[in-house]
Amino acid sequence: MNALRGVPGVRAMRVKGDAARADAVTFELPAGGDLPEEALRMVTALHRVVAFDVPRPKALLADAHVRTVREVLGDVTREAARRGATFHGVRLEAAGRESPVMQRLAQAYATAVGLPVDLAEGDLKVRVRPAREGGWEVLVRTTPRPFSARAWRVANLPGGLNACVAAAAWRMLGTTAEDRVVNLACGSGTLLIERAALGPAGHLLGIDVDEAALEAARANLAAAGVQAELRREDATATSLPNGACSVVVTDPPWGDVHGGEANLEALYGGLLDEAARILEPGGRALVIVHALRAFDAALAQRRDAWQLDESLRVFHGGHRPAMHRLHCTKSSGAPLLDSTA
Repeated sequence: MNALRGVPGVRAMRVKGDAARADAVTFELPAGGDLPEEALRMVTALHRVVAFDVPRPKALLADAHVRTVREVLGDVTREAARRGATFHGVRLEAAGRESPVMQRLAQAYATAVGLPVDLAEGDLKVRVRPAREGGWEVLVRTTPRPFSARAWRVANLPGGLNACVAAAAWRMLGTTAEDRVVNLACGSGTLLIERAALGPAGHLLGIDVDEAALEAARANLAAAGVQAELRREDATATSLPNGACSVVVTDPPWGDVHGGEANLEALYGGLLDEAARILEPGGRALVIVHALRAFDAALAQRRDAWQLDESLRVFHGGHRPAMHRLHCTKSSGAPLLDSTA
C-alpha cells in the first residue's frame, strides 16, 4: 500500500481483511490513468476488479454479466497491445474450476476475446471468487506476466528472492548516488539489479560462496545490463577491509533451504558480525530473513554493534519473511572500495 500513497489519481485504497495479513490492496484509478514505474516495481500484479451482486457463480453466466466482463477483457487486451504485449490463452482461476459452470464461464470469456481456454498456461488470467461484502468478483490480470517476472531474470535459483520484495527493500533502506553496496550471500543478483534500476551507485559488489549462484547472478546482471563485481567468498568471512562500504544488504537462505533454526541463528550472527566489520561508521544495512526468532536471537547478542530502525513483514510465495533496516553503531576503518569501478 505504501507504494501507492501519493500517486496522483489513486483513491479509495482499502485492504481486504486484516491489514497485517492481507497481500492485496483494492484502489481506484481514473480511466486512462497509469501507475508510475517506481510503484509498479513493488507490485506483483495488477487486476481489474468487477463486482456482481449475485448469490452464486452460475448467475455470472447471465448475458449482461458476461458483457460486462467482456468489456473489461477487451480493455485489458487493447491496452496490452498498445504496450506491445500479446495474450495467448485464457486461464480461469476459481475454486471448483473444473465444474461445468466454471468451464462455461471460461469458454464465454475466451470467446469474448477470441482466445482458446488454457487452464495450464493461459496468460490472460481471470479469477472468480466470493466478494468480502457479499456477491462475487471477477478479476482480470492486466498483463500477460506478473510484474514480479522481470525480463532480466534468465537464470533462476531455488528460493531466489522475489524482485518486487527486493525493490521494496531498497525503498525501505533508501539510496544515494554515493552508495558503496556489498550484497552478502547475493544469490542470483536480484538485490544488486533492483538497486541499479534506481540510479547510480558508487560501487556494487555481490559475494556468495556458491559458484552456481554466481553463475546465475552473472547471467541476470548481463541480461539487465548492470555492471557489478562478483566474488566467490564466504559471506561471513570476506577478504574486504574494515569499513569498506556504506551499505550492506543480504537475504540469506531460509530455513527450508539452509537447515534448522539453530543453524540459521549462527548464520545470521556471522553475517551481522561481518557486516559490522566491513561497514563504515554509521553504515546502513538491510537483512531479509524467514526465521524471525533466529534473527532476533542473533541480533540480541549484538546490540553493541547494531541499532534496529524498522522491521516489516512481507509476502513471498508461501513465506512471510521480514525486512529489517538497521544501522551500524560500531565499526572502524575508512571506505576502501574503488568508487570508479
